[in-house]
Amino acid sequence: MKLQISTTELHKADVDLLALGCFEASSSESITLQRHDGGVLLNRLLDQHLETSLHAQGFLGKLGTTRLFPTLGKIKAPSILVLGLGPKEKFSIRTLKQIGAKLVRESEKIRARSLALVIQEQNINGFHPGRRLSSLIEGMILGHYRFETYKTKKEISSLKEISFLTPHLSASLQQALLEGEALGKGMCFARDLINAPANILTPEAFVTEAMNMAKAHGIACTVLTEKEIKQEKMGALLAVARGSEHPPRFLHLRYRPKTKSRMSIALVGKGITFDTGGISLKEVQGMEKMKYDVGGAATILGALQAISVLKAPVAVDAYIPLAENMPDGKAFRPGDILTTRSGKTVEIMTTDAEGRLILADALSYATDRKPDYMIDLGTLTGAAVQALGSLYAGLFGNDEKLLKKLTQSAQAIGEYVHVMPLEEEYLKSLTSGPADLRNKGSAPQMTTCALFLQQFVGNTKWAHIDMAPCCVSDEETSLVQKNMATGAMVSTLTHFLCSF
Repeated sequence: MKLQISTTELHKADVDLLALGCFEASSSESITLQRHDGGVLLNRLLDQHLETSLHAQGFLGKLGTTRLFPTLGKIKAPSILVLGLGPKEKFSIRTLKQIGAKLVRESEKIRARSLALVIQEQNINGFHPGRRLSSLIEGMILGHYRFETYKTKKEISSLKEISFLTPHLSASLQQALLEGEALGKGMCFARDLINAPANILTPEAFVTEAMNMAKAHGIACTVLTEKEIKQEKMGALLAVARGSEHPPRFLHLRYRPKTKSRMSIALVGKGITFDTGGISLKEVQGMEKMKYDVGGAATILGALQAISVLKAPVAVDAYIPLAENMPDGKAFRPGDILTTRSGKTVEIMTTDAEGRLILADALSYATDRKPDYMIDLGTLTGAAVQALGSLYAGLFGNDEKLLKKLTQSAQAIGEYVHVMPLEEEYLKSLTSGPADLRNKGSAPQMTTCALFLQQFVGNTKWAHIDMAPCCVSDEETSLVQKNMATGAMVSTLTHFLCSF
């Protein structure tokens, strides 16, 4: 799908479909087309037909509602789509993404090959044109996404080109287009990895995907094999992988800006390509979704791809432990005591709390390299879903400045994080056994998981993101297919890394 900025006037655009927006009104009679996006001009060229028809049809401009009108040969484009933008006071970055996705879906419904719309020069609710354009494009790419890799008959999109019209070309709009594309494509790359079946995306296959992306984007990549993981004494990662026929892997990816950076940031992502729960076997119902446990690792790859395009000004090292958690005669058991890379010992209370184990070894490895900031993320706990629903990720950390900056990045990009308490009083449920730690404590599970991970970061400024709530969508929306990966947190991480 080609995206371009053009100075062509809306009524002269040679496309299949033009798009206009209407903010919500209290009654259809008070609906008015906007002058700045060409609505007033088109209405005049169509002899007031647009506004009259909207009133007659009771159109209120509610978010996502649409009306399609023929132009009857009075302008070049054969059709105009009027899209409801919802209440103006609630207009937001997330609204823009939904609008972008809806525009693409509606264009595909009528088999339009090309679409054009005006990017207004005025700020709307404090959002400047570049910010709006970037979010709109991100939504369009997400709305255009379909995971059909393994279907023999694929749905072929009709939409090939989208033009964003403006009276004046500017570097800021070109940069916004680049940002929107980079974020959208980064999220789609993460979606592809998370949606992939576990018989295809094994730890070895994930490494291949990572290496291909790294090569294409100038990112250095080192892979530790099982032998090298043993040499690093990553006892927790080795134990989790023991029950699988697929050996573990450990990835280290290095992004460096062209100008030397004084800031170094470590990203650590949970890479469980499939999680049966191990000996502590999960219930059959819903187990097919456990391929999504690679979400943290995939999100990091999506963000790395995006920052390489946007030329983030910081040095980034990504550490990804990869394993499959399976039951087998060689699998680790409840009651086992493992020695982690850091030297700390861990009593296994359940083999289904494996994500924090592989992250423990990865955090230790990353900490030894002394980053200025370190962020780990993954689909860690079901408790996060119960506490936060399906939109928010849980955010923990030991540095207020880091937590604030991550929260601001999420808000700026239209994603949701909620800072959770890291109360040390809960740590006692993790330390009351025959080893230094237990891999599962008492409630609150989201907090005790974060406290467990904190034991492996030393004095490093660190944040932990439990993205279990927002990694996969349980419902169909304009932005995502039902029971498919969302790509959440790619944009937040990218914004954060580009903001220094």
